[in-house]
Amino acid sequence: MVKSKTSFTPPDLTSVTVYFTILGLRPMYAEAFYLYYTSHNWMLENKAPVKNWKVLAYNWVASFSKGKPLNKKSIHC
Repeated sequence: MVKSKTSFTPPDLTSVTVYFTILGLRPMYAEAFYLYYTSHNWMLENKAPVKNWKVLAYNWVASFSKGKPLNKKSIHC
């Protein structure tokens, strides 16, 4: 069986902002998410590449909503 490789295409800021708006969040949170993962070349903390940015964004928002830090380093908006 041959594994199919799907390549990840990073979203643009507009797409992220639209998605965060759908989730009921302000654009500043979309920008923080976008800048953080762009600066990390869309890699996770374990150095694995992001496969689905919307799932990542949803989990990022869920962590934030529960009062947990968004990542190990504090993000100030």
